[in-house]
Amino acid sequence: MSSPFSFECERPTAGGLLKLSVKEEGDTTVLRAKIDPSSPPFALHWGVVEVGSDGSWVALSPDQLSKETVQFGDGKAVRSPFTADGTLELKFSSNTVSKLEKLCGVLIRGAVESKEVEWLHATDGQGDLCVPLRPPPPFSVDGFIGRLAAAEKEPGMTLFRRFCLASEHLQEAIDNGPGSAAAWLSWIRLSGTKALPWYGGGNYQGKDMAHVQKHLTQNVANGACAHSGDEGSALVCHLLRLAMEYLPRGGGNGDDIRLGILKILRENGIREGHRPGIEDHFLEQWHQKLHSNTTSDDIVICEAYLHFLHTGNWDDFWKYCWDKGRLTREDLASMKAGWRNNGITGSACHLPHMIPAFQHFHWILKTTHSGQELDTAFQHARGNLDGHVQWMMDDLLQHRHEWWVPGKLVEIREAMKGHWHGTGITRDVVLLDIQLEKFFRTRVEQIDVGGMQAEDCMKVAELVLKNTLISFESPRLRSALKTLQKVLYDPHPEADRWQKQWALAADAALDCVALAAEFELDRICRLVQKPGETIGRAGKVEESYLSNFGEEVVRGHSLFAVSRFIGAAFPSVRKAAGRSSWQISAYKGSAAVVGKVVARELSAMQGEEVEGPVVVLSDLVGGLEDVPPGVVAVLCHSPVDVLSHIAIRARAQGIVLASCVAEDEWKKLKEGAVGEIRRIVVSADGSVLLEQVDEPALTETQTNGKANGGKANGHNGHAVAARRLPQTETSSKWVLKPKQYQPKLVGGKGCRLAKLAESVDAFGSGGKVGMPVRVPASLALPFGSFDRALQAASPAERERFDAAVQALEDAQKGGAVNGCGGKGGAVNGCGGVSDHSKTSAALAEIRSTVEALEGPPASLLAELKETAAGGLKEILGVEDDDAAMDRLWSAVKTVWASKWSDRAFLSRKSLGVPESDLVMATLLMRLERAEQAFVLHTANPITGDKGEVWGEVVEGLGETLVGNERGRPLAFKGCKKTGSIEILSFPSKATAWKAPDGEGGSYMARSDSNGEDLEDFAGAGLYESVSSVKCVQQPVDYSESRLTWDFEWRRKALSALLSLSLLVEEEEGGVSQDVEGCLVNGEIVLLQARTQVIHQH
Repeated sequence: MSSPFSFECERPTAGGLLKLSVKEEGDTTVLRAKIDPSSPPFALHWGVVEVGSDGSWVALSPDQLSKETVQFGDGKAVRSPFTADGTLELKFSSNTVSKLEKLCGVLIRGAVESKEVEWLHATDGQGDLCVPLRPPPPFSVDGFIGRLAAAEKEPGMTLFRRFCLASEHLQEAIDNGPGSAAAWLSWIRLSGTKALPWYGGGNYQGKDMAHVQKHLTQNVANGACAHSGDEGSALVCHLLRLAMEYLPRGGGNGDDIRLGILKILRENGIREGHRPGIEDHFLEQWHQKLHSNTTSDDIVICEAYLHFLHTGNWDDFWKYCWDKGRLTREDLASMKAGWRNNGITGSACHLPHMIPAFQHFHWILKTTHSGQELDTAFQHARGNLDGHVQWMMDDLLQHRHEWWVPGKLVEIREAMKGHWHGTGITRDVVLLDIQLEKFFRTRVEQIDVGGMQAEDCMKVAELVLKNTLISFESPRLRSALKTLQKVLYDPHPEADRWQKQWALAADAALDCVALAAEFELDRICRLVQKPGETIGRAGKVEESYLSNFGEEVVRGHSLFAVSRFIGAAFPSVRKAAGRSSWQISAYKGSAAVVGKVVARELSAMQGEEVEGPVVVLSDLVGGLEDVPPGVVAVLCHSPVDVLSHIAIRARAQGIVLASCVAEDEWKKLKEGAVGEIRRIVVSADGSVLLEQVDEPALTETQTNGKANGGKANGHNGHAVAARRLPQTETSSKWVLKPKQYQPKLVGGKGCRLAKLAESVDAFGSGGKVGMPVRVPASLALPFGSFDRALQAASPAERERFDAAVQALEDAQKGGAVNGCGGKGGAVNGCGGVSDHSKTSAALAEIRSTVEALEGPPASLLAELKETAAGGLKEILGVEDDDAAMDRLWSAVKTVWASKWSDRAFLSRKSLGVPESDLVMATLLMRLERAEQAFVLHTANPITGDKGEVWGEVVEGLGETLVGNERGRPLAFKGCKKTGSIEILSFPSKATAWKAPDGEGGSYMARSDSNGEDLEDFAGAGLYESVSSVKCVQQPVDYSESRLTWDFEWRRKALSALLSLSLLVEEEEGGVSQDVEGCLVNGEIVLLQARTQVIHQH
């Protein structure tokens, strides 16, 4: 049983420290309150909120209230008096509490029946008193967003009320990670940009607004400057800091606003209320607003009024309101105050003698409401800065238009960091730092990149990164900065500045910066978009504003400026490196490729059949997609590795796959080609051109299926004949050793691995490779193991599996898979149209059923231990205890289940492969602690040249490479005849996958089906390979990478890989090979080799 619910807190109020507690005592929940009784009488004005409501108070029936409690006003609010000793006790039955979430209220001084009481609000800036009456539900970001959205549906929402609620929800936003912090930021930004209303007709005093703003902004500043060091905490702090841009400073004496305007009116004989005087409609209406709902708008209104006093033209007032604050006549008319309902509509008398008085009043307003302007922020923060920083700030403001200002801003911000980073900070210093960061962005954006050298652009990009990292600790940005600085300031070991090798390193460094910035800004965009839409719709914000909400948030980020400068530097750097903006991963040589150009994301086209031939322009390609039937070419904006799964399949299917990383060139391509019929042409420098052709050329292409990959990919609506996979046999054994691997018992991976193990000693001896070579030990669960495991399962498990398979078959009856059937025609060997959602759901149910199988079967476990003969730790690196076996069983089931992934199922269907043909074996191998991973082609995969070896190397495990992680690998090509090696690109992939640390042992369960690496069916990557312990993805610091900077080590390693590839090819009788492996402690670990699929050129 759970322990009884209890809650305690202390809240400072205007009447003293109030202690509150809630405790569950049997069938009763008791709230107790205690206040210093020295200045009675005290009472609690309170109400309750129901579970799942929008936060509104609900009425309790009289029998649910104590006899001392009286109903007040609308009956939803009640008042309970404190005793003479300053205590209060409220009791609620379990039946009542079951429907309630919390009790909210305000401490008052006075009789409970009286309307004339003193309201003793909390003074900590956390809003009204609020205590839970029951345990809170488990936190969810969606639930948090829902509560913020519900608040915006409250009638009469005002800026003051929103700030009070924001204070209540702030700690919850901080405590629950980036998702909740982003939701809170979205709410505050919607408010700060006035997308959400400020004036709902409610009233408050200036001193209350000043107090709430002060404490809210200070608490946000505390949260923004005190992260615990981990990446998630750093992001929460950064999101809170972004929110501070939309918060006023607060503080000052809020009563000075109310009293200040009264003093001006009375000293200058202006009528106010019933007091006679000069009739000035504007001042009378503004005076009412200042009394009842003062906001930061009043600063702009005051400035506009001063402008009018100088010019004497009332139209100048409205022009200033719009130019400086985007305030319209309608906006001022909506600023309803007190009992008035017409806002500010009147014109003013021209009384220029009041200019000095309103200049002083302007400063009073800025003291409470400002914080979003550099000079004022400095004046507020000056007393909290040391003398040196004060001197630098004074110098900066006197020379703010000089060319050197961006660098000086970074210097000042770095010097100031000690004043605000950590605990015990003041909001004024944080607000000043935010204004300095904004001013840096403004000055950088004024730079004309057109007249700059590429190296100068790189140095400004460096400055932008340094500016961002002062207040946002991002490991990716930090690594990118160090890599860029290495290129800019350290001598290159192989080349002088602007020679080819230096330019290749500079190109990779710029790529690192672009990818790091893209990651951080895309992450913020994703985090804020959903809450922005949800909260905005609750507040009736226009959809046109919400649709690009996340994008607008990141466009205002200081890091956004970096893109201009790296974009300006790229062309010169790439020219010096001898590189085109294009990278070709699959190309058909001289065969004509013609199609209609469409702009769509390839990921959104999975499972479709396109009426082809079509050339797809996709901004992003992830690396694991399939190319739908009807598509003859995919051109994308994101880099694609030539050895990624999609590239391998594209070459096997005769589809053009190329990427263009130049932003301007990509935009021009999309703008000029979409909707047109174009022929793909590759120029001499490797650039891709889209030549305009006429309709007959497209018709001719449609009739030539083979020329456009029709046979391989089911193009143009032609039905594909069934593709039969190699036959298999069911072994009587659960577990096989490498010497028992046979083609009908295990797949191509296992057979090739066993063969490599037999010859690897010769590879590594006699200096043939130049580095030691080994093949890891392995075991295999052969074909048929899954069927045996299913037979050993319980009847209920088998019944569930059979039902899921039947559901998949039913989804296919009379129709094609996932809408691949076209309009009434048979495609891919199936006619009609199937139900996409039913197919996907059936596949998901099969996977879930397989992954939930109990086990492992006792006979499998016994045979595994017997086969390993006590050497399980030596083979897999793990003990044979129960925990290790559970992890092994889970990994094996995941491999089996991957047969029924949506992508694998669609790929088989596109080639007419019967479901029963695909059988899965599983290889068990130790997970190597790879320092670098490589893939080699012993024939150039682009040109088909068998005299060249093409290789790619990345930091960490091979998942980084074959999965097409964003960025580039170290790419090289080697001449078989001379042994010479040419570097094509240095690495820039932002992250690397690493084996987990520790001695627990980790191994791989690798798919080894009979449907991989076949002619016309590149099944690589369709099925899972799973580590028993989750691998770790880490940012890569390329300033320390041996792949880029250790020339001697790299020369030795690449020469050894070239030699190894030739030996593997020789072992296979000269047949071109794909070779995969990794480098570990000075050794080459050979993991896989298979026949290379080469498109005929």
